[in-house]
Amino acid sequence: MTVKREYFDYCSDLHGIQHTYRVMVLAHRLGTVLNKIRERDLAIKAAFIHDMARRDDGRDIFHGLRACKTKIHLLEGTKRELREIQTAVYNHCEPKDIKPGHPHYVTAMILKDADLLDRVRMDKEIDWRRARFTETRQLEGYARTLLKITFDGDIFKDTVSRHQES
Repeated sequence: MTVKREYFDYCSDLHGIQHTYRVMVLAHRLGTVLNKIRERDLAIKAAFIHDMARRDDGRDIFHGLRACKTKIHLLEGTKRELREIQTAVYNHCEPKDIKPGHPHYVTAMILKDADLLDRVRMDKEIDWRRARFTETRQLEGYARTLLKITFDGDIFKDTVSRHQES
């Protein structure tokens, strides 16, 4: 999946191409660590569109809903998979999480935690109480190393394949 500027309604340094790629890589890494491969792969697709319908960098709890409606066509998958991706995208900017036990919970929480991990880009202290998985905090150093990479489609694939086995 190649992230393109034209896919975004609003593309910035904070919520643009590089952030999207990092969240995709972080979703891959977290899903692998959790050994939730199906959910990982869906969370990567959710990360691809999660901020594409933003209108600015401010707090906007509706950008996930807009992305579900206007960006889902950029993804391939079964109806069931696309519904799960939409649940994750919609939920990633909601103040309350869906409940554990919800059939799309793991996918949605992988996306939320991957997005949380990329807050290292803002050079602020992360509120780790917001992490849904205990493994998330262990990936902070990994998230910081991703800030040194400028991603494009090929580098994303290379980065993911390097960590496929780990």
